[in-house]
Amino acid sequence: AGQTNRLIERLKEDGKSVVTLSFPRYGQESARSVEEYLAGKFGPPDKVDAYQASQFYAIDRRGAAPEIRAALDRGDVVVLDRYTPSNAGHQGGKMKDPEARAKFIAWLYHFEYQELGIPRPDLVVILRVPVEVSLKLIEARGRSKDGHEANTEHLRNAEATYVWLAEQYPDDHVLVECVEDGAMLSPEKISEKVYALVEPFVS
Repeated sequence: AGQTNRLIERLKEDGKSVVTLSFPRYGQESARSVEEYLAGKFGPPDKVDAYQASQFYAIDRRGAAPEIRAALDRGDVVVLDRYTPSNAGHQGGKMKDPEARAKFIAWLYHFEYQELGIPRPDLVVILRVPVEVSLKLIEARGRSKDGHEANTEHLRNAEATYVWLAEQYPDDHVLVECVEDGAMLSPEKISEKVYALVEPFVS
């Protein structure tokens, strides 16, 4: 959220009209199944079938699709936090077999972008922070972990899947390393890396 806000402010400074959404949209009717899933209603989240879990999130994004399309039609820059590729990382991380994971992600992108008509992003920026560093940051902020964040193995698998995504979809998925030599980069430096990637798409 911090880097999302920095990006939005930078875009506004450059005179851009910006619309932003963060998923899941907690409190919205379309996100009810996601909230139940993360709360463990269907069993431990890491044990729920990836295809089933992904449909919970897709319903929420489908609900937001008209708002996203309207913003794009107006010429706004749309910044989305934890969109479809986030699902690819977390749900794809449940699969150890590379072929099964590739098949799942191909299905997910087709299901959301083609069948449901959810707008496909022009650019996916993946901020990579090693799991151990991520957990320390969550604890330092005093924020409670959701159903995925509480499972360290799940987070490691998700991280590996995000790296795989950047390798398999290099045209529109870009990995930004946020840690160098074991130390977290400053928010300003990460922000500069992100904006350098985004700027060509909004110029």
